[in-house]
Amino acid sequence: MKYKKGFTIIEMIVAVTVFSILFISVTGVFISILRAQRQAFTVNYLTDQASYSLEYLYRQIRDAQELIVGEDNIQIKDKNGVNVIIELKDQRISFGDSFLTPKDIIVGKLSVLKEPELDSLYKKITILLEMSKDSHSLILQQTISLRNPS
Repeated sequence: MKYKKGFTIIEMIVAVTVFSILFISVTGVFISILRAQRQAFTVNYLTDQASYSLEYLYRQIRDAQELIVGEDNIQIKDKNGVNVIIELKDQRISFGDSFLTPKDIIVGKLSVLKEPELDSLYKKITILLEMSKDSHSLILQQTISLRNPS
């Protein structure tokens, strides 16, 4: 009897099955890593935009010469005498004629809370900001003491 060198069909089926299981497992791990990376990027982007928006509002409000606080808007007069309204418009933060937040981020809430009038030289306001992108949302709050209260 002469034996030919090679693999039997059973050995080939077992090898293909093992290779397929390994390939599917590695592909699943790779896809999970890509999803986690995309979510981390989205959360980081959302946090950066929210921090930038709050910091910008903080500086504008803190240095304002005059300030009129509504429930959902703020009217400021800057040091150059220019009147600007900060409000929520089309799910974005509007600062005068331009927008502070990009189109891909939805601002669900912009609330301005005045602190009760106290016998102090400084007034305080609190800004509550709710932003979201895709399925991620972020709620931030910042209290600002005014340098030039009116």
